Amino acid sequence: TACRDSWPGTARRWSFTPGSGARPRRTWFITTASLHHWADQSRGLAEVCRVLRPGGTLLLGDVLAAGLLRFRPLAWLLSRLDAGRFSRPEVLDGMLREAGFRVIRRTAVPRWAKVVQVTVACRR
Repeated sequence: TACRDSWPGTARRWSFTPGSGARPRRTWFITTASLHHWADQSRGLAEVCRVLRPGGTLLLGDVLAAGLLRFRPLAWLLSRLDAGRFSRPEVLDGMLREAGFRVIRRTAVPRWAKVVQVTVACRR
């Protein structure tokens, strides 16, 4: 059963226009373990920014090219096995800034060798 506040659509484009009365802008957006599967991560983050109200919060948990995945052969192998696009933390920060976010904090998830990280960002 879907949450009553869930949105139909994809990270590329939601099926409503903020301010149109169809649905209000949202305060929070949470995504876990999906960003590395987005075909166009920059475009998807810009779309998240579009549907958040100013000051809205993005909570993004995903696998990043950090910790053990800084080693290119391991990152390459995982991307082939998982078909993912693993960004380095500084690249993700740049995409977030370009989309209209301010990074507030990033925390590595314990026992995941700094590979899985949670990023909190605020819409400017």
